[in-house]
Amino acid sequence: MSHVPVKTQEGDLGICYAFVAAQMVDAYRFSHAPPEGDRDFSRLTSPLAVATQTQTHDYNRDPILNGGETHRALDVLRSSGSCDSRLVEGRFNWYSKRLVLASMKPYLNRAAYERAVRDYEAEQKKNEKSRALSQTPTTVPPLDKTTREYLKTRPDVKKMSPDELSKLITRLQKKDPVFLENMSSCDGNTNVADTFVQSFYDVVNSFFERGERVIELNAAITRSCSEKPRRPFEYKAHTLERGAIYTRKLLQKIINERLSGPDPVQPFKIGFCQNILFRGNSYRGVTNIGLTTLLAKNCQPHAALIIGRRVKNGTCQFLVRNSWGTSCCPYSREWDCEKGNIWVDADSLMENVYNVSYLE
Repeated sequence: MSHVPVKTQEGDLGICYAFVAAQMVDAYRFSHAPPEGDRDFSRLTSPLAVATQTQTHDYNRDPILNGGETHRALDVLRSSGSCDSRLVEGRFNWYSKRLVLASMKPYLNRAAYERAVRDYEAEQKKNEKSRALSQTPTTVPPLDKTTREYLKTRPDVKKMSPDELSKLITRLQKKDPVFLENMSSCDGNTNVADTFVQSFYDVVNSFFERGERVIELNAAITRSCSEKPRRPFEYKAHTLERGAIYTRKLLQKIINERLSGPDPVQPFKIGFCQNILFRGNSYRGVTNIGLTTLLAKNCQPHAALIIGRRVKNGTCQFLVRNSWGTSCCPYSREWDCEKGNIWVDADSLMENVYNVSYLE
């Protein structure tokens, strides 16, 4: 994983499954010799291309980007090959929504394009009106104490329009309170808010959140990806669901054995309750009753990677690669963190895992 950087899953697209699949495929590429692999470390697989291809392939009619499955994304990548993220982001330049529209025009029918333009112009007028109003927001959602304390760490809040501030607060209130407490108490916290700042992914989300537009977005991305040849893979993808056969202990044993095996060691995808990352050792989000795996109401299902293991003070720990950037601020102080990679006690982590995937 040394040549696969920590990624930042910006915006609200809900495509953690695609970020994980993209990194698994890049790790596989970089650890295998040609023709199955390659050493072009500057060419990283686009998570957005993975998401649009997977969801369009699986649903065809009215697809949505969020809530996909990593094992399906790996299947699609195996047959289609990976697409260079530079090609995708080059076409959908996130600095300007107008550029996004311009790049989409050849692939949208006239009615769809005109509708997108109207949406864009209406949003611009709304933003201009908001900026013309008093900077005292009157429609901002009520603030709880934890959110208020977090906002004090954000130097950009004073520059926000009421509409922008309202959107930010709405996002924050979906987060676990402990997450915000960790962020608020973190030294140097002012630079870790990129998860909530409008980005390339926010721009895409604002125009293509409705199903029919995902199909058009995928058409444009496919056009971008065709600028360089894409080669299918021959890897085998395995997905193990926690339950009566693959118990927590067996899944943990499999991960330990493969991480201790001969090179090249491949990362493991885990589907898990993300609260373990910022609530610490005591959190438990997954239980098994008979053949049924149950998730706690506050589980917040997420996908990430296990990329290493170690023993610290007699306790086995797994190194979790997340997709929230290189900041360590969101995570519990119980865990050691190295530029966005988090060492979590293996037993505690596996108590919150409900499925595992890996390549070979």
